[in-house]
Amino acid sequence: MARLCSKLDKEVHALFDCAEQVIKIPEGYAITRESTICSNDECAVKCPNPKACPGGLYDRQQCSAGYDVQSVGCSQCDVGFGRSNQDPFVCGQCGDIWQMWIVHLGKPVGIYLLSLRSAKPNRDLQSVLFNMLLSFGTVSASLWPAIKDSEAYHHALPAVQAVVRAGDASMSTTTPWHGPSMDCLLQASQASMPQWLLLTGVAPMILLIASLTIVLAGSVWTGHQLDRQLLPDFIKPCLVLTNCFLPDLLGALVRFVPCIHFQLAATSFESYAVTKECAGVAGRYATCICTLLLGAAIGPGAWISLIHHRTSMWPRETCQHLLGFLTSGYRGEVAWWQAGVLARKCLLVMAASLFPMSYSPMLFLACVLLIMGASLTCHTLTWPYDDAFLNALEFGALVSSTLAVMATMLLSLQPTTWSLDFSITCPVLALLLVLLLVPFAVLMALFLREALRKVQHVNQGGINEDAK
Repeated sequence: MARLCSKLDKEVHALFDCAEQVIKIPEGYAITRESTICSNDECAVKCPNPKACPGGLYDRQQCSAGYDVQSVGCSQCDVGFGRSNQDPFVCGQCGDIWQMWIVHLGKPVGIYLLSLRSAKPNRDLQSVLFNMLLSFGTVSASLWPAIKDSEAYHHALPAVQAVVRAGDASMSTTTPWHGPSMDCLLQASQASMPQWLLLTGVAPMILLIASLTIVLAGSVWTGHQLDRQLLPDFIKPCLVLTNCFLPDLLGALVRFVPCIHFQLAATSFESYAVTKECAGVAGRYATCICTLLLGAAIGPGAWISLIHHRTSMWPRETCQHLLGFLTSGYRGEVAWWQAGVLARKCLLVMAASLFPMSYSPMLFLACVLLIMGASLTCHTLTWPYDDAFLNALEFGALVSSTLAVMATMLLSLQPTTWSLDFSITCPVLALLLVLLLVPFAVLMALFLREALRKVQHVNQGGINEDAK
């Protein structure tokens, strides 16, 4: 038993207790006989999600509820459970299949319709606030899983936990990326990544076809020809779709890149297909670089090119109709600024796919902190909006997002840092809730007030017309 424990210790650099002739497994580790991992007999593995492996005696259940006991390191989901779209090592129970499909398709449609409605030649305050909500929601949605996984959350009062769950649910409505598990939608505990990719592209493809069909039908109905003057009617839906769904599609593509290993200096396996060995480093880097180049060409690069060459391509009125929702509100020399906002959203979603929060939390949070810090610096140096109030509002949202990432890093460090006890992490959790909920509430209140003001203005106009 002593020799066996010494062997297990060396495999994962952890301490297994064999003092009472029974192996006691530390939390976050498991023992397996899987032939692809172990050359012979039992071997120790580090679980990709430490919360999935509660530890304890070797002859007892090694996996938490919802995780497959037959999988290496509890890395796969049990029947009736599905992997989180943001983290392949977090399993959640599947709900009603029809409700999940309604949410999966209904939320993207709602976001697209609101985005299309706000894509006016001259953006008003409501349109700008809607874009700020989408941007802030992308950052917040990436942090809530880490908050809910922290020890401070699990030891918090039930009221605080309810606030966290409410914040997660409310902000998830601002991004299609946060939705029902793809595995649950496909009714498979371990669906393939090509299936996930196709499922991610279903809603954008349906909306693209529907938008182009409506444009064609409108041109036929009005008797117009498909000439150069009609081109903006085709391009605008494509730009709006890019803004709404390009981050999700790029995140789905880079899911083929990350790898994990269960032991020190052992074979690596694909994060989203843990039974397959990883390809070479060169192939993974090539996939990541090609995805970045493709995203830049379709999204920010195409936007900047259109904005830069707009006057040479179309008359002034056509340019305003086509690209006004991207350029209006910004100062002339930084009319391309919205392309940078899209790039930020793409990088955030890609970081979540490349560095699963349960397996590599510090890498993910470091990437998010770098992205948000760069965004805050660029905004402070540029002040891109024409309106000082909008500059201040965006500055406040970026400051809150950056500080929230730093606070989340502190919560994630608690299990590994002796000095971070609950006297520190509980106030940090409270501060984190303020940093995420207050900006979201302010943006939502301003957005709803502006929408109500518009409705009242329309109603008042109708009353005046009736009086006349």
